[in-house]
This record gives sequence, C-alpha cells and structure tokens, in this order.
Amino acid sequence: MSILPAVNVYKDISCAVPYRAITNDCIVSTRPDRLTAVLEMHISSINDLQSMRFCHDRLMKSLCEMPSDAVVSVYYVKTFHKPNIPVVGKHKDEVVNFIESVRVEHLSGITSFLHQNYMSITLPIEEEKTEFGLVDKVFTNSAATVNEVQKAASSFKKTLEKLNDVTKTIINGMDGTIYRLTSSQILQFISLLCNHDFVDHYSGLSSIFKGDFNCTHGGILNTKAPGYVYYGGKYHAVLSQRSIDRKSKLPEKSHAGLNQIFNHRDLKNIPFIIQHSINFIPKQTGISKANVRKGMISSVRSLTKVLPLPEFLMKTPEGINPDILRELIEQAIELVKNSNHRFLEQHFHVHLWDDSLQELNDTIRTFDNAVSSAYKLKRDKYNIKAAFFSLFPGNESINPIKSMIPSFNVADFMPIDMPRFCFSHPGSKNFIYYHNSVDSLTRIDPFDKRADVWNALIIGGPGSGKSFLAQDILWQYMVYNPQIAIIDRGGAESGSYRSFVMNNQGTYLELNFSSEADFSVNPFDGPFFVRIERDEDGKELTVPDMSGKPDPLKSIALLATLERMVCEGGKNEISGVVKAELFTLIRQYYTDKRNNVENTCNLNEFAQKYLKDNKKLLAAGRDLYKELFYFIGEGSEEGPYARFFKVTKQIKNKDIVCFDLQGISSHPKLKDVLVPALLEMIANNVIGDQRSNRRKFVFVDEAWADLKGGSNVGAFMEELARTIRKLNGQITIISQRFADILDSPIGGALIQCTSYYYFVGSKHDPEPLKYAVATAQGGRKTLSDFDIDQIMTQRSKQEFYLLTPFFCGKLRLYPSKEFAMVATTDAQDKAILRKYQNELGVNYVTPEVMRAAKKEFFSR
Repeated sequence: MSILPAVNVYKDISCAVPYRAITNDCIVSTRPDRLTAVLEMHISSINDLQSMRFCHDRLMKSLCEMPSDAVVSVYYVKTFHKPNIPVVGKHKDEVVNFIESVRVEHLSGITSFLHQNYMSITLPIEEEKTEFGLVDKVFTNSAATVNEVQKAASSFKKTLEKLNDVTKTIINGMDGTIYRLTSSQILQFISLLCNHDFVDHYSGLSSIFKGDFNCTHGGILNTKAPGYVYYGGKYHAVLSQRSIDRKSKLPEKSHAGLNQIFNHRDLKNIPFIIQHSINFIPKQTGISKANVRKGMISSVRSLTKVLPLPEFLMKTPEGINPDILRELIEQAIELVKNSNHRFLEQHFHVHLWDDSLQELNDTIRTFDNAVSSAYKLKRDKYNIKAAFFSLFPGNESINPIKSMIPSFNVADFMPIDMPRFCFSHPGSKNFIYYHNSVDSLTRIDPFDKRADVWNALIIGGPGSGKSFLAQDILWQYMVYNPQIAIIDRGGAESGSYRSFVMNNQGTYLELNFSSEADFSVNPFDGPFFVRIERDEDGKELTVPDMSGKPDPLKSIALLATLERMVCEGGKNEISGVVKAELFTLIRQYYTDKRNNVENTCNLNEFAQKYLKDNKKLLAAGRDLYKELFYFIGEGSEEGPYARFFKVTKQIKNKDIVCFDLQGISSHPKLKDVLVPALLEMIANNVIGDQRSNRRKFVFVDEAWADLKGGSNVGAFMEELARTIRKLNGQITIISQRFADILDSPIGGALIQCTSYYYFVGSKHDPEPLKYAVATAQGGRKTLSDFDIDQIMTQRSKQEFYLLTPFFCGKLRLYPSKEFAMVATTDAQDKAILRKYQNELGVNYVTPEVMRAAKKEFFSR
C-alpha cells in the first residue's frame, strides 16, 4: 500500500509564527502574547579552551538570573555572503578610479561566509487570568473597547520595561560584547534565518517571506522517508540533539572543541544555522522533574536485576549506564539545591539546506560525519514542522521535544564560538574592506555613527607595516573624496606618504631649517572671540563675534604654543598665576585688535606690546619676552626660529597636504612648538570649512612624540579632537609602541578620544595593551587576554588587530598589485616607476605607467 506523504502547506508565516508587529526594538507575538528582544553577540573568536570558558562563564552568570518564565535562544548563523561592493561615482583623479576598479573587481569576486551570533530573549506579556489573550484581541479585533485597549497597553508597557531591564543586565554584564538590535535590524535577522540572506533593507515582515512553506514527513508508515521543508527554492532539514550515545564526549568536555566541530575543514563550504533554545523553569520545578527522572532510572535498574533484558534496554536514552547516570543526576540535584544554579529545559537544532533533496542528503551525511564524535544529532521527521518553525525567536515553545540539563552544563552546548564580523551601522555608506580570520570580508566605516569620536591609533614596531596600513586606509577611502592632512617625519625622497601625496597630485611640503623657509604658520591667525549658531540644516557653526566668548581651541592652542616656546622638554613649565595673566593678555590683545578683523595679529607684535617689561610676569619670576627670543628675536636681531611663525602660508591644494618635518629633526625645540601649531592651523585653515560634509583625515605619523612639554597639551588634544569631530574629521596617531602613548603627557587625552585601535604585527609589549579602551554609545570594549595573545602571533605586513567599541578581531591585508605600486617606498621600485613615467611624459604614477611597469616591477 502506498503511503502518501503528509504535507502541511503554510501560505502565510502567521499560520505557524504568529508575529503581529516589530516595534520598540522587539517582536510582538500572540497566541500566547509575548515580547522578544534580539541581541547580537561578538563574544569570541576562540581556539583555546581557557578563553572559551571565560566567555561562556560570563554569559552564564547573566543567564542564571533570567526570569523563570523566560525563553532564550542562542544562534550561530553561517551563510554564504556575496559582498555587495557599491560602485562609487567617478573621482577627479584617474589613478584613484583605476585602483578602485581593481579593488572592487577583486572584492566582488569573493564568495565568502557570513558568521553571526545572536541571542533572543522572550518574555510572556503579563496579563490577568481573566484577561488572557487581551493583547491578541486588541491586535486582531478592531472592535476592542477603549478599556480593553488601555489594559492591553498597560500590560504591554509593563512587560516591555521588564524585557528592557533584562537585556540591559546582560549587556552590562558582557562588557560591550553584546548589542541589542533595533526594529529594522530584527527584520534583517529574521531574513537571515528564513532566507539565509543578510540584506540592507526591508519594509516589513510581509516583504521578507517568499511564498509557501511546505512541511513534509513522508507519512506515518513510511519511516525511512525524511522530514523536510521546501521554501524559497530550497530544501530544509533540521537535525536535533536528542541524546548522548556511547561514543559521544561528555558535556563537560564537548564545548572545548566547538571551533574544531563547527569550523571543521569538511564543513568549510556548508552553510548552517545552529539554534540552542533554553526554557528557564522555576528552581523547585526543575528539582522535582530531576527527582522523577532519577526515580525512573532506579526503576529500570531494579527491573534489570529481576528480568533478563536485551542489552539495548540496559542503557538509558542518553547511552549511559543507569547507575552512572543516576549518580550524575544526584550530584546535579545537590549542586542546584545549594547554589544559584537551576535546571533548564533546552533543545539543540542544526538547520541545513540545499538546492535538491539529493544534495541536502549529501550535506547532512557530511555534517553528521564531521560532528558525530561530539554531538549525536537526529534528523527530525514527524516533528519537522515544530522543529523548523521553532527556529524563529519567540516561537520556541511550539517544539514539544526538550531535554533537561543543569545550568552549570548548559554552556557546553552554546554555539558562541565564531569568527568575528563587524556589524555595520545602518546609516553607514562608505566602507573600507578587510579579510577576517576565515577570509570572509569585513567592512569598516572609519566614521561610524555609533562612535562619539572617530580618532584612531595605529601601533606597530619597525617593519610591521603600520604606514602601509595607513596608506591602505587612505587609498581605499580616496574614492569618497575626503580631505587629508598629514604630519610626517619622512625625509626627502623616502617619506612614507610622498608617493601617496604626489600620485594624488597633492601638496607635499618639506620643512627645512638650513635653507630659506618655504613654510610658516602664524598661531595668532583668525578670530579669538566667537559665537555658536546653527545653519538652516541645524548644523552647529562657529562664527566670529566681538561680543562672543573665546574660541576654546584657539585659546588652548595659543596657551600651549606659548608655553612650549618657553619650556624645555617638559621642564620650566609656567605656573597657574603666569598662565592666568597670559590668557588675560591674549584676550586684551584681540580686544584691542577688534578680534583680528584685519588678520594682522602676530607673535612679534604680541610679545613687544604685552610681554616686554610686564610687571606682573616679572613679579611672578618669568620674563617671557626674553624667553621667547628664539621665536621672535630682539631689536634688529631675528631669532633662529622666528621665520617659521611670521605668517601662515596659504596652501593652494587643500584636498591632500603633507608636512614633512625631517628637515628640522635636529631642532627639537622648534618641533615641540611647530607640531601643535600645525595641528591647530590644519583644523582652522586646511580642513576648517564648517559647511562642508566631506570627511577629513588628519594623520600624525611618529611626529606625535613631539607633543610633549607644557601643562596645556593634554587639554589642547582633547579640544582639537572635539573640533575636528565637528568638522566631520578624525585624527589618526601612528606610533611604534603603545606604552609610549600611555607614558606621554597626552596619553590620557588620546585614549579618552580614541575609538579605533589598529595593532599591526606582533612586536608589542602585552601589558600596556590592557589599557586600550574604545568607548561609544553602545558601550566600551577592551582587549581580553585572548585578544592580546592573538596580537602577539600576528604576521607583520599582513595582519592587524582592530579594536573598536563595536568590533574586535584580527583582520588581514590583501593589497592589489596596483596598490603596491603606488604605495611603495622602496628606492628600486620607485626607480622603475620613474623610468616609465619619463617614457610616458608624466611626473606621477598613472594607470598607463602601472600597466607598462607591472612586469618589470614584480619580476625583481
């Protein structure tokens, strides 16, 4: 007799998953009424047991305090990810477009995997027994009375507040490694579960689901027919963990190998979703159920002593000898009674899919062979409908098949081990791309809206590739037309950024002491008194106003500059009394000059009129006029550094400009003053267009070390960071050692104002790395011992570790050959390029030069 397959067809997802709305950053479900929040977890990218246990233990500490009526699901989603690299509009420079086209072609050709980790938390809406289903009635029945609507709203609000408190507790306990999804991000997550596709935008639930769900198990008598779901052109199966057989690892050992299991080499090309669902039952209820289970085992054991039974009946469903299992249950009961642990109910599902039934069966066979040593998985047949639809958060209760386990062992099943992936902000549009530890693409927005500031630190020892990484960041972002200002110590013909600047037809200024200075900066340029107003778009603008307040950056910059002119390498700092008098004199100077309306204020005039023979300063023990001799001179004799501070040279091309300080490296006193003066000039003169929405980069490579001496320098850096942030910009400091940053006078200010840390190569002192802190709206992130261990094993010029408030992990550089040609600082490489430039009659690298030189360039 032919048995027809049993088929359930669901044309509407609400037939099986009763979602009513996604609002207030949660899912509203009915029948029964409940609310669900979804969190994204960036907990681990772990290969060692110790670090994994650390992450699991932190999570379990939070879960042990979960309400007894809560349901939690942990998801590990691994899906194919075809990167959608946006085609950016044409840049004015041909070389930028050429390198960008090569990069996009390379990135678009990569089919990688997207690894993501989520947690959903579901709470029932608290309703009176007499009003059960009231929320469902309000959602589905337009005839609900005003009183019913008010009661439903009150129940909804009360449960939402409870859910918010629960999620905040978990987020706070995980130290910035978990983030709550917004309503729009929840839609993306649901699409990831059912369509295995992470897309940028959905208008609502109805736009996610693609056609009918066909659930088939082949009929009751056809026991060999598999259960599957056909949806979206794919065949889906669910594997469930029902028991632990004789060959399985015990739970306390199993999670040590999660990385080897689910990132097994045989599973490299297999996408899957793992769901670990947990029901939190009251403590006493769990103990009672455990005692019942112990009693059943004792009964089986007593029966085997009286009757000769087959061998398979001598084992429990868990595949363990009854005496051993009974002893384990007794131990668990005692531990639960005497601790904050409790018993939990769980189900563990693996969702697999493929284009045909044969391919799906092959995938299941491969998966089972890879994981069977640690996880005994059984393919769902009659329970396929419940197993499949319980995948959706808030719908776990429809699956009746669960196992019970003490909370101190539940972490052994949690699939939180995954390669890290940076989850971008929905408002981000412009990205730079890198490969993560499993060669999937990770995209980074250097101006992520979640960060309070966008400043960065790039740290790496000699030869680590830190300047190469800096250039890669700039070259990748060039297509978005940023403004770039660089302060470097490069030197003639060898500067790290010379090729970048010249090939982009920017301005490269080499400051030289021995010859006539071709550059100078007047720290007194511009207005001193300002007011804040807003334009028609609500953007904050700073405008000159004689009746306004002193500009914070100008005030601190002038004090810091003058103090550094008179102190020696951090010594001989001016006192608070002198500093107060100096500020009063600066204010008086700008008042007398009518807020510098004609822009004629300068250091010489200020010193001559306000500092010379100043009785208050002399009484305080400081003759600042004489101490400023090096920068102003006296009488007809000009100080040796005076020419650098007379007037501000106007830079013709402000799109890209680099100040090379190598020519004044033997004059530390000059550098001490010039670096902060340059930074203030860059903020106000180079990138200071407040109405421009262009992104701005300010890179300070090694020259940051000259920011020492004087008590105002820390405050100056903080104010500079705020000012550049208002101008849509970021400051990136590049250094060889993180300890040097911490030990410097501006270390505290830099750490406080930094959101992006790039640790390049392996040459790092591990202890100082513990003090790196990235802070933003979503929380704060630091480096764990595991993170630091990973940094210490990185390959120079290939790998770097990125720490941000929303991502932390190892990334890899895969530069194109074309990028290597325009970024090289090698003398022989540059000679080859120069030869072809001369042949083609150009003075910078063009696409034609790269094509002509490519063979010779890479044959060395």
